[in-house]
Amino acid sequence: IDRALVTRRARAQGRLIVDATLAPGAGSRISWSSRDAGTASPLRALRLLDDVKTLVTVAENDLRLTAIFDVTVVQGTTATLAVRLPEGFSLTSFTGAPNEGADVVDGRLVLTVPAGRSRHQFLVALERPNTEAGGRRTLSMPWLEGSQRETGDVAIEGVGALELAVIEQRPLIRIDVAELSAALASLAREPILSAYRYQRRAADNVTLAFDVTRFPDAAVLAAAADRATATTLVTPEGRSLTEVSLTVRNQAQPFLRVGLPVGATLLSAEVAGAAVKPAQGADGLRIPLLRPGFRPQGPYVVSFVYLHAGPAFAAKGDASLSLARVDIPVAWLEWEVLLPDRMEASRFEGTAIPRALVPMMAVPMGIGYGVAETVTITGDKGRSDTRQVQNELSLNVQNLQKRAAGVLPVRLDVPRAGRSHTFVRPLVMDEETRVAFRYKLQK
Repeated sequence: IDRALVTRRARAQGRLIVDATLAPGAGSRISWSSRDAGTASPLRALRLLDDVKTLVTVAENDLRLTAIFDVTVVQGTTATLAVRLPEGFSLTSFTGAPNEGADVVDGRLVLTVPAGRSRHQFLVALERPNTEAGGRRTLSMPWLEGSQRETGDVAIEGVGALELAVIEQRPLIRIDVAELSAALASLAREPILSAYRYQRRAADNVTLAFDVTRFPDAAVLAAAADRATATTLVTPEGRSLTEVSLTVRNQAQPFLRVGLPVGATLLSAEVAGAAVKPAQGADGLRIPLLRPGFRPQGPYVVSFVYLHAGPAFAAKGDASLSLARVDIPVAWLEWEVLLPDRMEASRFEGTAIPRALVPMMAVPMGIGYGVAETVTITGDKGRSDTRQVQNELSLNVQNLQKRAAGVLPVRLDVPRAGRSHTFVRPLVMDEETRVAFRYKLQK
């Protein structure tokens, strides 16, 4: 209706009633169209095809199935789809879009889907407790009711250390794991042990049977140190200040356990250049470590400094020094001891080896020195005594002297000169490193 305002439309007794307000003094034009309803086409029989990608997860106490359904409506229309669930399994989750609801009725997952669509995709997750006696597991694959032809891939993964022996039976055909689709492979969180493909028709039942043999997990090394460098400054009063620095590779160990010598006190600790506060445990001090996935990614340095108050030196006698123990393997230990400059030491014994007795090709790059002179003395009992008289103190000694002067929370008159002795030890496994010697003080 031209030049008019339509205020109401209604149908009554086969008529269309239209109320309109016309413009005064102006003509109006009315037009309409109609059509005849054609004969409804007959309903066609429903034909479905589907493809199923199923991941079987063999856990210690249960079995889990995760299946991706890809359904194609070849002919006809449907508002519901039904998935037959394997016996003993319960539904844990369902995802799919678009869908209007899902209910489990008599062992069937009934999905309400939009009618008129030719393709539907959804994911079903199922699980059941491990009820079979022994190592045999038997289960059926989920399948779509009413499907004329169903193709599927099956991947099997295992949680933990296990051996899987699948009893192959038709229609399952073994395939290479590399032939699995990317969508199915992405569902796996453990290594895929075997894979199969099948084509199921209406009368077929796809059953998977396998034997499981589990093995206990073996202990693995959680952390290790590539090398450790220790520096000890000894005063004439018998006190000693020691710094231990380790290059650590850590996989899963939360703490480094440190066993200090009896009577020693920890002064400071650092991890990857940052100061940390160790915890006191019944079996020693614990220094917190960094783990993979956290910073940093590669090896990092863990260091600590401790003070040991030993007896004062007499004019001559026997003395010994011990290093703190750590609970991770150390591939190579290098220990430098700076004795007072007027002390003559000889007859070194213990678990560490004088560096001069180790071939240079076997010693990793370590302490840097200035000009040094090495003197080897053979005693009356055939024991070798190696002394290194340093014209310049090593960098490790200089750094520890600076820390003692400005950073450490104690006052200690560290020696500014002395006689440096270096010892090495390969592969230290949570054990004490000790050096004993005979000394004589010069007047």
